[in-house]
Amino acid sequence: MNVNSTIRLLFWPIIWMASIQLGFAFIGFIVFRDKTVSQFVYASFISAAIAFALHFRYRKAPLSKVFFREALAFATVTWIVVGILGALPILFITEVTFTDAVFESISALTTTGATILTGLVRILVYLNRYSGEYEHPDGSHAGLGSFLA
Repeated sequence: MNVNSTIRLLFWPIIWMASIQLGFAFIGFIVFRDKTVSQFVYASFISAAIAFALHFRYRKAPLSKVFFREALAFATVTWIVVGILGALPILFITEVTFTDAVFESISALTTTGATILTGLVRILVYLNRYSGEYEHPDGSHAGLGSFLA
């Protein structure tokens, strides 16, 4: 298995997550004007730093050596890494444990609607949208996909 090529490919999902986090910082600054913008910026910079560190370390790894085994490893590692990086703003803003933040992040990525957070109406609107959760007036939860539908 060509581990170097697999790690090289991780640049793209990690930089994607950094871009999303920076986008939510921008939305928080422009639209909501609250004090949590810096947490999204910090998470974005951490994600981008990891992405560029991996890119510069593994930039010469041959992508022609990526086969089915590497693709499976890439998909698995992408879910883990993006889930952890996506948990950073949740961890910085809320007072949940690392495990709970990762659970919320993975739940948001899969749009399952499962959550451990309580009082979602009181939590920042864009953090609700970031974490993929929306609490309906009847108390039920739905993933971001059904919220936007």
